[in-house]
Amino acid sequence: MELHEAIGQALKKAFADKVIEDTPADTGKLKKNWRWYTDGKIWILENEEGEKVLYLEFGTGIYGRRKKSITPKKARALHWIDRETGKDIFAKWVRGIEPRMFIRRNIYSTKNRKEFYKLLDEYVGEMLDKNM
Repeated sequence: MELHEAIGQALKKAFADKVIEDTPADTGKLKKNWRWYTDGKIWILENEEGEKVLYLEFGTGIYGRRKKSITPKKARALHWIDRETGKDIFAKWVRGIEPRMFIRRNIYSTKNRKEFYKLLDEYVGEMLDKNM
């Protein structure tokens, strides 16, 4: 195992796996679309549903960046189908969704950082042992 790979594996176990595990799962699609890879220089955690991830992480409406309720732009009402009842719902405005902070919570977690350094020591130690 090279140093770059050792760092990547430690990052994956300490942070990326936990972000994926904590991803809100309504249908499960968001959770399944995470990818962990390297371009040879940096490690990347990416999700095909990027915009949805941002909405969940940072919130929308009164809880988001603009701090305003969500209103229709062209129609007279917002419309969606309730997943539990299957009924059509109409509203002139909605508050939005509160931030879930599932990414930031894991990045800033002291426990996860400690685990990263422990794993990195373990992987680098194994690497050094093999080369000696």
